[in-house]
Amino acid sequence: MAAAGLTRMRTFSELGVSPATADALALTGIEAPTLVQTAAVPAIRRGHDLFVSAGPGSGVTWAWAAGLLDRLAAGTASGAVLVVAPTPVRATRLADAVAGVARTADLSVAAIGGAWRGARDADLVFGTVGDLGEAGLTDGAALTSVAAVVVDQLAGIEALGDLGAVRNLLGSLPGEVQRIVTALPVTPGIRDLRRVYLSRVPEVSGRPHSTEPPRGRGSLRYRIASEPREKAALDLILALLTEGARHVIVYRKSDDALANFGDLAELRGFGAAGRPGDSKATVWLASDPAEVEDAVSAAEDVSNAGIAALSCDLPFGPEALDRRHRHFANGAAVALPEEMPHLRAVMRDAGYKPRPWPPAREASERANALLDPIREAMATEETAVYLAALQPLFAEADAAEVAAAAVSLWKAAARGATPYQAGGEVLANQPGEAWDRLFLTCGRRDGVGPGDILGAIVGEAKVEGASVGKITVRESHALVEVRRDVAANVVRAMNGSSLRGRSVRADYDRTQAVGGPAQDDQAGGANPRMRSARRAAAGGREAKPKVGRRKPLRRGP
Repeated sequence: MAAAGLTRMRTFSELGVSPATADALALTGIEAPTLVQTAAVPAIRRGHDLFVSAGPGSGVTWAWAAGLLDRLAAGTASGAVLVVAPTPVRATRLADAVAGVARTADLSVAAIGGAWRGARDADLVFGTVGDLGEAGLTDGAALTSVAAVVVDQLAGIEALGDLGAVRNLLGSLPGEVQRIVTALPVTPGIRDLRRVYLSRVPEVSGRPHSTEPPRGRGSLRYRIASEPREKAALDLILALLTEGARHVIVYRKSDDALANFGDLAELRGFGAAGRPGDSKATVWLASDPAEVEDAVSAAEDVSNAGIAALSCDLPFGPEALDRRHRHFANGAAVALPEEMPHLRAVMRDAGYKPRPWPPAREASERANALLDPIREAMATEETAVYLAALQPLFAEADAAEVAAAAVSLWKAAARGATPYQAGGEVLANQPGEAWDRLFLTCGRRDGVGPGDILGAIVGEAKVEGASVGKITVRESHALVEVRRDVAANVVRAMNGSSLRGRSVRADYDRTQAVGGPAQDDQAGGANPRMRSARRAAAGGREAKPKVGRRKPLRRGP
């Protein structure tokens, strides 16, 4: 179910959370529940399974953590809680966030692979599915003492090739173990996993339900940043002032965060930050859009034309985003990599078109040949799942260096000069590898991208992502390289499957041998039915061969 009919509660106590847990949340600055928390917390407190289609930035962490901590503290959950995260960095960040509230209830927290002690005996254990398995926490005997399993941001886990391991974990859980899965975006592979292992589990999203499309609000720029996000916010303030803004409203979710940002802005030479409407302050600090609207309306010496709005913390939903930015022509948002799916979702629901900051510079025709495919990929949602996977690299190097390295691998892969491609799979044309190329009757005109095809193959054929190599999507069809030992299984599974509402046919592509020279269909071995399917997919018609008796030779008079 979506968030239709939901009214955001004013306090966690209204959701049934104990006063002790509600007070502990308030001490960390978490007071008013978001829509996704309003939808999820009561169900999780009662021990129900739940699928939460929401991502970081929406309040999704406390949507499951508040209910589980309350259950554990009240003694209504017997056993430990395992939290499966995409990466060790994400596992440690989640553990740090939850530990303070857990401590007030005498509950212990630990993350596998980080600087934590007593991980095996903790009440809440965080880690990747691989790390939890190596610690012996996901084998059959250990799972009998588990109260709940949380799978955090399944799309990021899928991007790293661990979807099969999560399937195995969910399939091994005893029936009484509570299952909570969060994911955004919800890919075809995730939908397949849910159909098999969570078929009767209700879904909540926290997104407001509307039968009408959102009004077009224009575009809103964003910048992807690493922690601390304040540095990126200061860079954007400087850029907005250079573009002509006289005042920049900086939105943060808590008063403490606002005060800290004001001190930092003053330290960096922006002058003393003030409240909205203060004509002498360059930076205005705000958490409530209503306060801004009232203050700007009351200020006689302030014009909307000279104001820019900056979301340093992302809003929880589309309504908040719209209220922050709709009155001002200029503005931007700062997002962590793992928050991008949420930002795209709320922008789409509010009627804004996301636009990366800074805008693309004019480039030569040759440079655009390199940049245009990257721009096209950035405009799709399927890149969002890789942002969390790349987070460890962002901590080691500048994002520009990471992007340059990725482009170098991509270009080298196109030349067949490197054994790697996106996702780390071995290319099919490498010596010693046995691969086959498959032909699928779906393409760009059907709205299908490489991520859709990869998710469908993994979900339908039940193969690991590493068994899928290069995916080439053309206008009317797609070519996919898969390991030879799973090729027949993939063909059987994909034939008759559906992608984006289109029925798909699959067979071996024999127009070119993988890693070898091109072959003519007439040279032997080609399937005439699939040649026909290929031509039909391309919008052409199969030329029927002329059949009949051979015309006799003409004899002379």
